[in-house]
Amino acid sequence: VDIGANFGYFGLLAAQQTQKDCSVILFEANPELIPYITKTMDMNAFSNCSKVENFAISNSEGSLILNVLEDHAASSSIHGIEEINSYNHEKMKLSSRVKVPAISLDSYCIKNKIPELNLIKMDIEGYEDIAYDGMRRIVAKSPNLTLFIEFTKKGYKSPKSFYNKMLKDFGYVYLIDDTGALFKPSDSSYESVISESAEWVMPVFSKNANLVSG
Repeated sequence: VDIGANFGYFGLLAAQQTQKDCSVILFEANPELIPYITKTMDMNAFSNCSKVENFAISNSEGSLILNVLEDHAASSSIHGIEEINSYNHEKMKLSSRVKVPAISLDSYCIKNKIPELNLIKMDIEGYEDIAYDGMRRIVAKSPNLTLFIEFTKKGYKSPKSFYNKMLKDFGYVYLIDDTGALFKPSDSSYESVISESAEWVMPVFSKNANLVSG
């Protein structure tokens, strides 16, 4: 599951590793990006094992206002422009505000009879903590699940609590080094994993104790 699919790049990488009985679901709130995601999957012959959904993933069903940013459509957010600019080093400008359908991942999986997930990538510009609260059921039901998440600590009301919630649910956390390789930190505490200086960090939570060797 790719939450915040942009134009489909990471979903495409996942589709390349998909087995015959699996599929990739790509969620993108911005309706302007849906044709690009669809074309990405079509041109790479992965339409048969993928599904593109124009939803904002949240903690409940309904609708939300997406703040679409000028020249930065992929960084659009449910957060307002003032909040976005409070934690971004580059000041953004608002292009438009779009009402978009919202659903929790738990509700989506129930409606579509999806019993478990193996992989989630989530990058939704500071709204990850809200979305995560709507997916804890499927997380609990997925024994082989790994979650790649862009952790934008200044976008959350309680970043340490959010981090600890995911660590408790998954059990293990990994990081990505400068070469792109996963490694297990010696200390999995919030203070050790989430850098004080970085605007965001990409921790990888997993139920697999041996996601990497050594």
